[in-house]
Amino acid sequence: MTMKRALTLILVFELICISGVVGVKYSNIVLIGATGDLAKKYLWQGFFNLFLEKSDENNVFHFYGATRAEKEKGDPQLQKILEERVTCKDVDRKDCQEMKSKFMQATEYFQLKTADHYAELAMTMEKSMAEKGSEEVGTLFYLSVPPFTYATIVASIATECRPVGDAWLRVVLEKPFGKDITSAEELSKDIEAYLKEEEVYRIDHYLGKIGVKHIMPFRFQNQQTYEKLWNKDHIERVEIVMKENMDVKGRIGFYDEYGVIRDVMQNHLTEILALVAMEIPDNISDVTEHHVRKLHLMKQILPLSPESCVLGQYQEYNDQIRAELDKADDFESVTPTYATVAMEINNPRWKGVPFILMAGKMLDEKSSYVRIIFKQNIMCITKSENTPGFCHPRQIVFSTSTSDSKTPVLLVSKTLPEPNLSSDLKLFNTDSNKEVFGLPASHYFAYTSDSNPSAYSNLITSVYAGQKDKFIGTEDLLISWKIWTPLLQGVQGRKPRLYPGDKANGDWLDVVTLGNKVKYVNDDVSLVGSDPLHQSEYIRSIPADFRYRPLVSGSTDIILRQLTRDMEALAIAYVEQEGSFHMALSGGTTPNLLFCSLVLNAAQFPWENTHIWQVDERCVDSKSHLLNFKSLQENLLQYVPISQGNIHSMPVELTNSPYQEGKDLGSAMYETEIKNLIPHESLDFVLLGVGEDGHTASLFPGQPDTESDEALVRLADNGPQNLAPRRLTMTLNLINKAKNAAVLVCGQKKREIVSLLQNVGKDATKWPITGVELVDGELAWYIDHDAFL
Repeated sequence: MTMKRALTLILVFELICISGVVGVKYSNIVLIGATGDLAKKYLWQGFFNLFLEKSDENNVFHFYGATRAEKEKGDPQLQKILEERVTCKDVDRKDCQEMKSKFMQATEYFQLKTADHYAELAMTMEKSMAEKGSEEVGTLFYLSVPPFTYATIVASIATECRPVGDAWLRVVLEKPFGKDITSAEELSKDIEAYLKEEEVYRIDHYLGKIGVKHIMPFRFQNQQTYEKLWNKDHIERVEIVMKENMDVKGRIGFYDEYGVIRDVMQNHLTEILALVAMEIPDNISDVTEHHVRKLHLMKQILPLSPESCVLGQYQEYNDQIRAELDKADDFESVTPTYATVAMEINNPRWKGVPFILMAGKMLDEKSSYVRIIFKQNIMCITKSENTPGFCHPRQIVFSTSTSDSKTPVLLVSKTLPEPNLSSDLKLFNTDSNKEVFGLPASHYFAYTSDSNPSAYSNLITSVYAGQKDKFIGTEDLLISWKIWTPLLQGVQGRKPRLYPGDKANGDWLDVVTLGNKVKYVNDDVSLVGSDPLHQSEYIRSIPADFRYRPLVSGSTDIILRQLTRDMEALAIAYVEQEGSFHMALSGGTTPNLLFCSLVLNAAQFPWENTHIWQVDERCVDSKSHLLNFKSLQENLLQYVPISQGNIHSMPVELTNSPYQEGKDLGSAMYETEIKNLIPHESLDFVLLGVGEDGHTASLFPGQPDTESDEALVRLADNGPQNLAPRRLTMTLNLINKAKNAAVLVCGQKKREIVSLLQNVGKDATKWPITGVELVDGELAWYIDHDAFL
């Protein structure tokens, strides 16, 4: 205790003795950052609501609005805010205007810049209490200031303004609470040096929203009917969404440093996930039990990887950042303004259920909700137009953005049990046929709340009451950052998909999930001739051709689907014109993905009239897993209606004939078969790949006579350093006679060779793929983004 504080306490004691008045409870509320945007919009109204609810002749409040500015400047600003922003609009009290006058009289401005200012504030508070002859209940400091100032302010509060005796000290901190696990730990240590854990209230205003407040009570009050449905066997997915239709003008300096994941997902949406997924406490009012169960749940969230999210950025963002922060014309930020993240919880209740967190700016509407979508395993035979039959979607929706008592806070499909709810939720008439989340509104049990104060009002009241279950503890904070930090590190520098904003987004940001993996439904495609208005700058940077031949580029799935469509169209055309379709397929892992796509997507492929040839084959035992034909059989042939007589496998068993030792009869036999069945030895279609060394088919670098070889098929050397088995392969002579050919290249391992091939000329001895130049045919490249970018 400082000497100033000790002298003040003596003065207080003397004044109380003189006044003789005891028994009045006195609370001090100090708002630091009293003229900031948050204070104007929400905090002063929240403190006024607390004053209305709790103040009386025996419970006295004194409010201090503090900034670093001198009183001559700060006091007029504060008075203007109180006059204009503190209203009785939503207050149901006849004496509200009178109470506002009293509230303003109980509020004064105070400069807090140095440690001496805090000591002076302590003396002012104690003198005021003494004059009223009151007993201090406690002091609440609300820090609506940037986090980098917390350590200095907290040190001054603890040193100069800590209450004595049984009076409490509560310090409210606004987010962000760090940028990652390291900075969060450092910030927590700075605060722990001066404040006890029970004195720290990290505020998450989303936990004060009316819809969020009802998640746990709903679960607690409906355990008998809903707890048996609240699991992986009955729930398909959980969506936790925060859509905003505004940009970030005015706060772009902060936003560009943090981005959408740090701004709302690591905190607001993660906290909501915990309320939906954690085990219900035996006593819903037991803060300690609630905290233990929440922490246990958060430790079961599976690690997030870059594949767990997609990122976006509205198109005007970089123009705004250049203007607002005075950046150079070529400055480009990759900070995401939109993200969807799929999370998965590794426990018996939730294993396999995706929790999809989505947030973004400049979306089609302002809407926030938690949507629990139940599985639909019932097959309905009779169509029902007007009644909510069992085949309609089954879902529960908590609105987390509702501020209007005429708007539902909670929607429950009538195909689910009618819930038992607390008295402040009232059944709402939903006769309307307006569609809400895929159902007419009349198909829901809908509930509203008569009492709907702002989230900040709810939380300010909770701080005053010491209810810590609605606030973020140190352990909660650090566990959350452990979940999110690896993802943030994994996507650092990733360029987000650009989107136009508002309703022009259409389905451009729609996603599909599998477990804790997520990707765009309309993947980031760059197809030749596609509409450039629907591609990001990142996608538009891909050229329209590769080595002067048409290029199709996109995600692996996209290029496989496109190649499937192209092959199907060719097959149909050649069968109609010539009665048959001859295609040669390379071996390897990448073609296996294409084979699966052909089975699943090529519904019109004329398999009965198709002949399949092999581009190359390893000279191994017929049971070996290295055999290309084995992969062809397992991934394609067993699933399609093709005649055995139309399957032309390479006779590798004859490459070392037992009848003529050392003679290769396999090449000659395959070449003869081609000449007999394929007119002019011109295949209709050839599928090729590219090795990391530039080889194609089984034509490896350094092999002699690659281009001058007049054979159609030959026995190739063993490949690089004789590590691979000997192989039969089609030659460039045969390949270049084809009418159509496609080169399929996928995966990050191919980036180096793809980059090299963009810049080198033709040298088939060094890079055999460069020797593929169809004489009269059409060649196209299909390269996925992993290989290209």
